[in-house]
Amino acid sequence: MAYLAREIARAKWDPKPDLGAGEISADTFKDLRTDKSKLSLWTFPNSALAELEEIALAMATTRTSIEKLDLAWVEKKILDEKGILFGNEPGSTPVAELRAKHLNAVSLDVVRIAEIAKFVADAVRNKNQFRRFSTAEIKKIIVKALEEKRLRLEDLNSDLKRKIEELLGKHVE
Repeated sequence: MAYLAREIARAKWDPKPDLGAGEISADTFKDLRTDKSKLSLWTFPNSALAELEEIALAMATTRTSIEKLDLAWVEKKILDEKGILFGNEPGSTPVAELRAKHLNAVSLDVVRIAEIAKFVADAVRNKNQFRRFSTAEIKKIIVKALEEKRLRLEDLNSDLKRKIEELLGKHVE
């Protein structure tokens, strides 16, 4: 079974007191922002922790700082059944072997993005298809990738590179 992951801000997806139990706050659409009617997603075969860590690594290494990362995921089959179309596009992660795990939901309109929002809300609220990676876990994931030579410091954003170098300095002491 294939899954699709997206970074979200977890608190936005909780039910709100001023909305009905099944309603989704419009604030969640910031988590589903599109570019040229495309939504960036990461694909993986199962929800084992190792697979989720790979997606977290891909996303965390595109940032400028080390911070927590919230992932939500849905079954790709469900989106396929709703007519959501996908296009392959390599991810922008500096971890070369993970670039192929990226794809885009394409040709999106307001109706389709609302469908995706329903499935993400259900995944977070009802299916426990959500995982928060703490800042400490993100540090550990990045350091491990560096040690395994899957990632090179010089491929990171300069701000993130500096923070990792500081971390490694403390790590070896």
